[in-house]
Amino acid sequence: MRQLILPLLETLVKERSKGVDQFTYNAPAALLFHHGPMADAADCSIAATYAMLAAESLGLGSCMLGTTVGLNHAKPFKVKYGIPPKNKIGLALVLGHPAEKFRNGVRRRLASVKFA
Repeated sequence: MRQLILPLLETLVKERSKGVDQFTYNAPAALLFHHGPMADAADCSIAATYAMLAAESLGLGSCMLGTTVGLNHAKPFKVKYGIPPKNKIGLALVLGHPAEKFRNGVRRRLASVKFA
């Protein structure tokens, strides 16, 4: 917490005072993924991955943000957005229209597969 989250939050606040949004990158939409005490933390990543694929199919760009775990201790934030107190915030997914349009995907040479 002291070596990652607090310095990160200090940077975010400092940049925000300059008008720079390094938290959501000025994205017009954000999805917040959280899980209950009986769920696995990986469930957030799985759900966010599917949301990312759905966004791509709609022509939207997306970026996962893991820095949102710092909000687990922000009770007013959880109350404001209706997150149950015992739930843990896993990550956020910011969405928007990409600045660049790509015509072709990356071509890769895949390793061979041998069946026995």
